[in-house]
Amino acid sequence: MNYKYIIGVSLLAWLGINTAFASGACVRYGEKVKLSGYVEIRTFYGPPNFGENPKTDSRLVQNILFLDEPICSKDDKDHQDEKNEIEVTLRTDGASDFLDALAGKHATVIGKLEHSEVGNDNTNLILSSVKMSESDAEYQTRIERKPILDAIRPEVSKQAGQPVRIKIDRLNVSHGSAILIGKIAAEEGKKLDWSLAKNCDADLDKMLWVVLNKTGEKWNVKDIDICASEPPYWYLEDAQLTMPCEVYKGMDSMKEGSQLVDLGQRCEALKEKPNKKTESTKNSGVPLTLDNNQKLDMLTQFQQFQQALKSDNVSEVKSFFIFPLAWNISFWPENEGNPPEKITDEVFDKYATQILDELRPLSLIQLDLHTMAIMEHRKSGLSKEEQRRTYYPAEGEDENRYYYKESDIKHFVNGTCDDVTRAEFFDNKIIASIGSEPNKQLPGMPELCDHAEVFDFAIINKKLRLISSSFAG
Repeated sequence: MNYKYIIGVSLLAWLGINTAFASGACVRYGEKVKLSGYVEIRTFYGPPNFGENPKTDSRLVQNILFLDEPICSKDDKDHQDEKNEIEVTLRTDGASDFLDALAGKHATVIGKLEHSEVGNDNTNLILSSVKMSESDAEYQTRIERKPILDAIRPEVSKQAGQPVRIKIDRLNVSHGSAILIGKIAAEEGKKLDWSLAKNCDADLDKMLWVVLNKTGEKWNVKDIDICASEPPYWYLEDAQLTMPCEVYKGMDSMKEGSQLVDLGQRCEALKEKPNKKTESTKNSGVPLTLDNNQKLDMLTQFQQFQQALKSDNVSEVKSFFIFPLAWNISFWPENEGNPPEKITDEVFDKYATQILDELRPLSLIQLDLHTMAIMEHRKSGLSKEEQRRTYYPAEGEDENRYYYKESDIKHFVNGTCDDVTRAEFFDNKIIASIGSEPNKQLPGMPELCDHAEVFDFAIINKKLRLISSSFAG
């Protein structure tokens, strides 16, 4: 479980619940509450001695919610009441990456209030099952705007054949999914030369269309068209509306016979009637969303894929591929010139050793089939001795520079990166990644550390398949 920080929070009512904190009403344990404030990350001493021996104690990164107005909680048979509380620990049921993105920024979260069980929770109150408030969709868009632009700009410039600026007409973000609609323009003082762009007709109208999803802290481009002559969302079938419905809001629904003019509304109507599947869904063999039985089946087969990687079972690994497979990863020998962008059956046989080497870190991801938990594998960029030190940002403009003290002498070091391998459920897929991220204790700069190879797995005709690969960062 990851923990983060939230400070400066004012308490609001949620659907009529607990609307009178300011006037003295107290919260009962187990009630849902809505809290607003600013997110920050802080580290505490952990096992074995929780600060009594700083050189050997581990470090815990924890979410804390500091309230603008103190709140009180009502006691129950197992826990005492608390008064004038201004901080609450935040815990999520799954990945807490969305909290990472809120560090230092204002947000609204919803969760269930509980009392701490052990002293090293560091606060008396805990907000569990934390989620973003639905009213904060616009806020998610605002804080993710720059990371999304940073993720798509290299690919847009590559397809345009020249450096470009991106003008946004609409950006919808929700729960790790995003759609950007806009247009591209030349750099300041220059004119855009469409003759340099790939597959673009200079005489037609042009729309920039980008679909993204977030893996860990990275945004990955899943679909992009820099010169769409008509809005691609006009042609989305029901079976293709697999992302959170908030992502489609504000886009025209052009489905014949439908009375819903907004694509987001059409998406919501479909999810309200999960048993009414379209013909294309029935025939595809790929579920739109996953129930617990399907997730367990996917994890069981993913574990079999991991075992095949560990044992170098080439034929078994190959059985998880669907050919031709889009592939944009780095194993191609340098002397091959420009490698193919797709792996065919023949290409797999030729490069089987390199492909298995490329995928093998995925076998390090830990799975718990009983709880269906997926645990990332993180290899620290610091040695055990380096992990025992306390690091401080160095003064100056170099954000990658830190120092630690020994015998009152400052020793300067650069930030570093961790090797990180993880996987998570996303809509009807498992998205796994192999890459690096800033070390949490001595963070290297994101532009140096943030990159990953991303692999999409889906069930097709009851078999787990690797259906695509891409590079982020």
